[in-house]
Amino acid sequence: MSTFSKLVMNDIGIAKNRNRQFAYWSKIYFFTAIICGFIIYTVLLLTSQVTPEVIGIAPAFLLFTSFFTSMAMIIREWKGNTVGWWLQLPYSRKMLLGAKFTAGFIRFLRVAVIALVISLAFWIEGMILKPSIWKHYDVGYVTTELGKMYIEILALCPLLIVSGMLFAILRHTKFRPVSPLFWVAYGGLISLMFSTFFNSKTNTDFRSTWTFAFPGLSTGTTLIVGILLSFVLAYLIFQFAAFLLEKHAEV
Repeated sequence: MSTFSKLVMNDIGIAKNRNRQFAYWSKIYFFTAIICGFIIYTVLLLTSQVTPEVIGIAPAFLLFTSFFTSMAMIIREWKGNTVGWWLQLPYSRKMLLGAKFTAGFIRFLRVAVIALVISLAFWIEGMILKPSIWKHYDVGYVTTELGKMYIEILALCPLLIVSGMLFAILRHTKFRPVSPLFWVAYGGLISLMFSTFFNSKTNTDFRSTWTFAFPGLSTGTTLIVGILLSFVLAYLIFQFAAFLLEKHAEV
């Protein structure tokens, strides 16, 4: 196993260092939460308090998990007083951050797969229990549109991951006082990118009359340009984060 792989496995395996009893109860809480979620969803569905619009837009919130997960991975080094040990490892800052980026992406993929399965289950349940409302959505259409949405989510994921790492590092540098400005600029940038490259306004499919259920997803050149732009920004932010970690991080 290469050095980089060991670093990635270490970042992914942080939870493995916990005792078995903790892991056991974590699984119980996880499955209990899923069961309770389906019960609550079923009640809301039967009382017509949940519609296709809500379920269609929900996967987009997955992006926030990649941002905050990567941020937490960096902050943990300072909170756990292991940042000195971490930065003294005989590897470049880019390699250390690259390992955390990879670990964050793998963790995000785990969450995304679970969320995709749950989303499909929710849609199928809606079609069965409320066919009059969900009649425009067959399994094939939903699977295709969810697939498109997840492609866009995965395309933006690297940008969110490196941004989370940047903000975590920024909190532990002399530039901490100006971090709110970074939040404002970052939020505006993401909103602009999504509205420009990832949300088509020309979708004429009759099912898009459900305003928020699968908003017209971009395709073709526009989507490709948006993905490439997100990759370029992710690279630049990664380089900047590595520079801050090297030159300005408080240990």
